[in-house]
Amino acid sequence: MSKKQNLCPQTTPLLQDWEKTLGKLAMALSEAEVTGDLTVVTKLQEELVVLEAQALELKKQFPPEDAFELVEALSELGHRVTNVLDIHSQSDGTLVGQVQVDGKYYPFKGDTLVTRIAGKEVTDASNIHSQSDGTLAGRVEVDGKWFPFIGDTLITTIGGREFTHVLYIHSQSDGTLVGRVQVDKKWYPFKGDTLITTIDGKEFTNPEYIHSQSDGTLAGRVMVDRKWFPFKGDTLITTIGGKVVTDALDIHSQSDGTLAGLVKVDGKWYPFKGDTLITTIGGKEFTNPENIHSQSDGTLAGRVWVDGKWQLFKGDTLITMIAGKEFANTYDIHSQSDGTLAGRVEVDGKWFPFKGDTLITMIGGKKFTNAENIHSQSDGTLAGRLEVDGKMQHFLIHPDGRSMLLG
Repeated sequence: MSKKQNLCPQTTPLLQDWEKTLGKLAMALSEAEVTGDLTVVTKLQEELVVLEAQALELKKQFPPEDAFELVEALSELGHRVTNVLDIHSQSDGTLVGQVQVDGKYYPFKGDTLVTRIAGKEVTDASNIHSQSDGTLAGRVEVDGKWFPFIGDTLITTIGGREFTHVLYIHSQSDGTLVGRVQVDKKWYPFKGDTLITTIDGKEFTNPEYIHSQSDGTLAGRVMVDRKWFPFKGDTLITTIGGKVVTDALDIHSQSDGTLAGLVKVDGKWYPFKGDTLITTIGGKEFTNPENIHSQSDGTLAGRVWVDGKWQLFKGDTLITMIAGKEFANTYDIHSQSDGTLAGRVEVDGKWFPFKGDTLITMIGGKKFTNAENIHSQSDGTLAGRLEVDGKMQHFLIHPDGRSMLLG
């Protein structure tokens, strides 16, 4: 299956609006040609060429591209599609995901919009994904409550107990559904029909970052005795590198099952990987590590506070400059699939997107004064918002260097 990918929030309505504008322009051009007004014809032809190019570029943001066919079909039925999420292809090429139609999210598979599950009307959807056999799964809102579902089966109890809410729904490789549910006002992880109420024999509250490792082991963090601890399977991790843990954040698993994230030790926050506590980077002590995440090869990356300012790091390397320029602050720090670090940095009082060692100061030939919400799509396209001529606009920068403003 291809990787899931969400569209920029404005992409779908923008594309629909552009399609309508193209139609109006084409009609106006035909009328101008009939009247013989060459000045108007020339102007409209120029506008039409620009809009056609923009619309074609936008269509490429529907991964795979035939996602737009579903949007078009729903539009022709009079529905307003305002977003498309979790788009991916199944092994046979069937497109699945969820679309926001007339203000409500629905799962879809191929050209079928799923509006009912187990005969009940769906009013919202989330965590939509495909299992290995092509069955759709996730969570849906029915009668004002959220339930997990697999195919046309609505799951209303776990371990024989009713629940009032559900989050973090995902499937393991064998089709087992996993996540967390709220039972009697308390949250618990679950795996299949098993409700997990203790870890290491201890009761806990507030399970978070719940995810499955490749072997099916559940991991995340839980609160025990008013302290947050990472956990893996039935093991509560109370020490890292021999130091007592008093809090934990950003807990995630690397591809080999190693747990990583942030822990608080002796009143300070440090990144960790397995049982290794990282207290220096590039030989320097730091404070306030943030945006901690793992790259595909297991390297940790993020940002830390060193020498009175924010600096990027990747492994044991501190990054103090982008394209030869020092920066005063960083934000939206993340890694692309090939290990390239990306996000935004503050240089000379202005925010600029960056990718690797490239500082992006112009988009589509235009300068901008601010950047925000910088993120990467699965193909390496950088996206976000920029302030151009006093107006915030969405932008895209493709891996081949092509860039565009989306209005």
